[in-house]
Amino acid sequence: MTTKKLFMTISYFIFLGLFLSCGSKSNDPRSREIRKTAEEESPDSPKADPKSDGGDENPTSDPKPTPQVFDESKLAEYILKKKDLEGLEPLVEPRVSAAVSGGLALKSARNSQEFANFVADVANRSMKLSALKPGRQFKATVIADNSLNALMTLDYQIGMHTGTITKGSADEVLSVVCHEVAHGARNHAYKSVKKSRELIPTEINRQIDQYMARQYNLNTKVYTHRSSTYLSLRDKWDQSTPEISTYYKRQEAEADVVGAKICAYMGLSPDQFSKKIVSFLQKGSTKDRPSTQRIRSARDLKEGDQLQIPEDVVMDFFFPIDSHPTVDERKEQINRLKGELSVNEEGIDGSLYSSWSENFDKKRNTLSNSGLSLVGTSPKESGGIVFTDLSTGQEVVIEKGPSCHHPLHLHQEQNFP
Repeated sequence: MTTKKLFMTISYFIFLGLFLSCGSKSNDPRSREIRKTAEEESPDSPKADPKSDGGDENPTSDPKPTPQVFDESKLAEYILKKKDLEGLEPLVEPRVSAAVSGGLALKSARNSQEFANFVADVANRSMKLSALKPGRQFKATVIADNSLNALMTLDYQIGMHTGTITKGSADEVLSVVCHEVAHGARNHAYKSVKKSRELIPTEINRQIDQYMARQYNLNTKVYTHRSSTYLSLRDKWDQSTPEISTYYKRQEAEADVVGAKICAYMGLSPDQFSKKIVSFLQKGSTKDRPSTQRIRSARDLKEGDQLQIPEDVVMDFFFPIDSHPTVDERKEQINRLKGELSVNEEGIDGSLYSSWSENFDKKRNTLSNSGLSLVGTSPKESGGIVFTDLSTGQEVVIEKGPSCHHPLHLHQEQNFP
């Protein structure tokens, strides 16, 4: 496999990312709700004399408190405001035919086709609703990966990790599906690849390409660390990614809002979508991991350290992008806007939600025949990146909550426009 092939395998976008976010550690105070509240009347303030103005003998009742007001101008720029919602109509953009040529071949988990068809069916039925014209045709694949992730490829393929399916409730997984469908409906993967090419210098990509070709063995999946070279490249990378990071976060914020409306048309209310997407995002905590599991950053590696790490996460680990808003930011956004996300009742097809709810457990149980456990406490099921430190033989868990994959920096497909 060539180096180019390695990086093509991680060009898929996506979701759920939902969660503690793809490596996001930001706690931007601008994203918090800014509220203006009325000052409470001091207990020492004088009372009006009811007889002084011929009024009632009983004191007047206290005035009603001033309603809380959100100052949306203080929110982070990638968080949606009410004024942005009009720009999201129509919810589904025309299909980008050029994107199909840049798709990623996803490898299906064994005996997973029945559940994959179940996901594709509900997604495609929703796209036939009049409110979601011009619609879209999706495929779905179940990926044998116990991390809490999902993705949308350039060619409109929904990738559902087994960790998402097995650890989420029916409503939580449907909220994830709607988020991913929203990515596809808005052509996010295609737009992100083009934007990353515009914003990240070609020379930096070339240098990273050369470094990883030397240090990462595609056959054995073993990486050998060269500290000074890596830190120099990492500094350049981190300096080049803030703008694309903001762009990716905006797409995630948009997918939450559009996903809420798509779910509403299926019969899951914006209020329920908000509760379920947040509960799913909050999964994957490391508090229950064994103390023997070490959590660290690639910056902490020492010269000559060797790690055996899967190729589909190697770039996420060594050259990450802060691509998702925090869970608190996403929770704030969807709760603040959910009153604006209700849809006309005549546009809702409740049979979609009913069909999903009634059949989810039965379809999920078909995965038990694929050798995948539906329960367990393996670190791989908690949303982190897990690999082996060859110097100690220990598994290493890199902190990472439920999330979508993002389109990384190296998109060199010859057939991508």
